[in-house]
Amino acid sequence: MTNLISLVGGVQSIDGANGPLTISGLLSRSTSDLRVTQATQVDQESGTSNAVAVTPAKQQSHPSAIKAWAVFQANGACSGGCSVLAAYNVAFVNKVGTGQYTVSFSTAFSSVNYVCNVTPEYAGGVSGAYGSIQNGGRAAGSVTVLSWGNTAAGNADATTISVACYGDQ
Repeated sequence: MTNLISLVGGVQSIDGANGPLTISGLLSRSTSDLRVTQATQVDQESGTSNAVAVTPAKQQSHPSAIKAWAVFQANGACSGGCSVLAAYNVAFVNKVGTGQYTVSFSTAFSSVNYVCNVTPEYAGGVSGAYGSIQNGGRAAGSVTVLSWGNTAAGNADATTISVACYGDQ
């Protein structure tokens, strides 16, 4: 391994034994001589290394990262394709039936073993709102979600629905 102090002239000390790497002194060479090892997808998925740097392109690979999310209009005006208000890795949302929507991902999950949080929002005084994944509604490339309010018998259209999904892609 190259001695970093001799590689970058003017450095007085380098300390990284007890935390973040600290370099003191004046650098007389280009900072491009200082290289950081980038985390790989395997590093991110294992989540165990503290010796590599995470770039925005690789952060997505960590198990704790949300792999897809969306907030979409789910009210009666949503027939067929729903208006997606904001999203990441969601290609489109289709209304399947009353209170039933299929969210299609731009990049599929590696299997059906992923998790989604579903949060419907109701206007007009509904005091309880519930959302879930439809039984058997998970596919690698999409998820079907349901919404209902405590004043409705069965599924009901919410004003908007937020969905956030985690898992391996």
